Amino acid sequence: MPSIIERGRVLDRYGEPSGNYLAPKEVPYEQRALAPHSERANYYKYEVRKPFKGMEEEIAPWFDQPGGGNQLYGIDEFGNILSVKELVNKGYLNPIK
Repeated sequence: MPSIIERGRVLDRYGEPSGNYLAPKEVPYEQRALAPHSERANYYKYEVRKPFKGMEEEIAPWFDQPGGGNQLYGIDEFGNILSVKELVNKGYLNPIK
């Protein structure tokens, strides 16, 4: 069920902004159940500048990782998934160092 991703949250991702999924910054790496090569991917951090509609869900165990953290992605008014780059370009996310 869609929810509103609130302003001020800090989110991050391993992998390029062309991808869709983000996680709250405090979710440990192993709870993200990422592919084995992901620890070598570029790491990006974002602050939510304005609320946006999204889906937030628990991460299933995968790739010999326990999962259990939360991940989220943005959706537009038609239910289409937005890339992180689109969320930045639309002013919802602000890249931070």
